[in-house]
Formats: sequence, structure tokens, C-alpha cells
Amino acid sequence: MPEMRFKLAMVFALFLALAPGVCASAETYTFIMPVPKNLSIGSIAQLTKNAGAAINKKTGLNIVVQEYEYSYLDEPMFKLLDKLNAGQLDFLLAFPADYMRYKIKNPKDKSLPLFTVSMFGRHTHDVCFYTRASDGMSKPADLKGKSWGGARLRYPQYLLHEAGIDADPNKFFGKLSFMQEENINEMLDRVLKGDIDAISMPTYQVNMVINADKKYKAIKSFGCKEYEHNWIIVYRKGIPKEHAEALKDAFLTAHKNKEFAQFKFLLTAIKGRFEAVDIQDLKNSIRIAKLMNKYKWIDKETAYLKKYKDKF
Repeated sequence: MPEMRFKLAMVFALFLALAPGVCASAETYTFIMPVPKNLSIGSIAQLTKNAGAAINKKTGLNIVVQEYEYSYLDEPMFKLLDKLNAGQLDFLLAFPADYMRYKIKNPKDKSLPLFTVSMFGRHTHDVCFYTRASDGMSKPADLKGKSWGGARLRYPQYLLHEAGIDADPNKFFGKLSFMQEENINEMLDRVLKGDIDAISMPTYQVNMVINADKKYKAIKSFGCKEYEHNWIIVYRKGIPKEHAEALKDAFLTAHKNKEFAQFKFLLTAIKGRFEAVDIQDLKNSIRIAKLMNKYKWIDKETAYLKKYKDKF
């Protein structure tokens, strides 16, 4: 497993490890973790299962954690938040821009933000274009007529918009090439080989790979813009506040709890920790959700992905 995929899997595993399993509470809660289809973490989750006992003892809750596997063409937030609002699940790891799209469409949504994870000292992350440094490109407009590779068209659409370019990616780029985005090394290698001219990805996924291998010094980033908030955990309105707070406190103290010293390296990999949600940090996620709706970015992305559904 490439290093970046491994680290992402380990962060998901940390959520699973710290979430409680069965204990004495009469009330049972369901905690859903949406996991990309190509980022299986079953074996890691099994290894970290024992950590749940310490949290059970601390919170006294009975929380059953379940993975929800999704592919590129799925809308996991919409499906899972529908279930939350129907009372079929209680806690959910949410992707903020899609979460806000759901809340805009469903003003009576019953979910409430509980806590988040900081990465590299921030609650939000950036998205950039990545190209060959030797090509001399320095701004999004330089990519007109060039080839782009990836799966999520929402990234280049956002970066182009921020540069004042609201063009259809199919018309702006000379060619679009589908690539699965779980293997960052492969994406960067194809840029270096000249198969494609650029990719656009979140910085937290790319930078660790670039910094780990000298050959990627030939890659440069540009057009970087703040993107959405990092993952947040939400809970269903109606859950006793003291129960939601107990789960929150267990995560927020994980970095200094000696029972979880074995997982310190997972947070170290992303220089992160679990923290309370600052509503001010969600402003750009709300803005992006509105842009997605206004310019129909998700519709365009879905049409693009349907052409390659046999590849994932």
C-alpha cells in the first residue's frame, strides 16, 4: 500500500479505534464511518479494536461503529444523513462541503456538529494544481488546452472559478483523463512521465508524498486556494447532550491519554489532534456548497465519472 493511502487508512482506523464498542449503557448508538471503496481498512481496524475498551470505561456508552463503503458515483452524505434524520443512525463522520449541500437542501436536518480533526495545525485544507516545474506554468489560465487527470472534477472547477475562469472543464482542458485518486504516487508519476500535464488535489494528501521522495521535487504547485473544512463528526439532535459530550471528550483528550499512546504516531503523521468545531471555520465549506449548486459542478462531475464507471 503506498504511503499516503496507508496514512489515510490509519487515520480512519484511529476513529474506529477510539470509538467505543459494547458496554453497560442501556442505550445503543450507531456511528457510521464512510470509507472510500479503494481504501479498505478492515485489517487495521481489527488490530486497533482493543482500544475501544478504555473509552467504554470512560464514557459508559454503547456505540456500535460501522463502515459504509462508497464509490465515486455515490453521494454518501445524502444517503447517510437521510438515515440519520430517519433515526437509523446517531453519529456520522461528515465531509463538510457535501454536508452543507445537504443542509441547504434539507433545512429541517437534525444533525449537529460535534468535533473535528485538525491537520497540520488547521481545521481547513487547501487544494492546488500540481504540474511539472519544468513546464513553467504558474497560474490556472496557463492550463488552458493542457491535459488534466483525476476523478473529482470539483477540484479544478473550484480552482478555475477562484481564478476568475468559469469554463466547463471539458472545454477548458485539452483532455480529461480519469485516474483513481487514492494512489497519489501514481498520479504524480504520470505527471512526471508526461502522460498528463496536471492534477488537482488537497494539499494534505499530496505534500507528504512529495516530501518523502526527492524525485517529486520536479513537481510544483500553483493556484492553491483554501478549500473545505476537515472531516467533522456530527450527531443526531435528540441524543442526550451528556452522551454526545462524553464521546466528544473521549476524542478531544485522546492525544494526552496514556491509554492511547500507541496511536500517537497516527496523529503525528498529520500533525493533528481532535478539537471542537469552530463554526467560523465552516464559512468556506458553505460557500463552496453554494458554488456547487449554482454552477452544477456535481452534475458535471457525475457525467464525467459515468464515462469511466468500468474503471472503479
